[in-house]
Amino acid sequence: MIEALGLDSSAIEAAVWDDGELMITFQDGRRHSYFGVSQRVFEELVDAGSVGAYFNAYIRDRYSQRRN
Repeated sequence: MIEALGLDSSAIEAAVWDDGELMITFQDGRRHSYFGVSQRVFEELVDAGSVGAYFNAYIRDRYSQRRN
């Protein structure tokens, strides 16, 4: 499990990646899990200049997801 807490983002508070499952906590407290996400995509998300823009372009609507 790899955790990224306190992300510099107005949309995303934290991200946790565990064996293909990406768990996102949004600033408003909602939590979603995205499935089949590679570790590389997780690392790119965490390192992105804009975490929210990366999420919208490369994760949201591209992976199956479940609201937790």
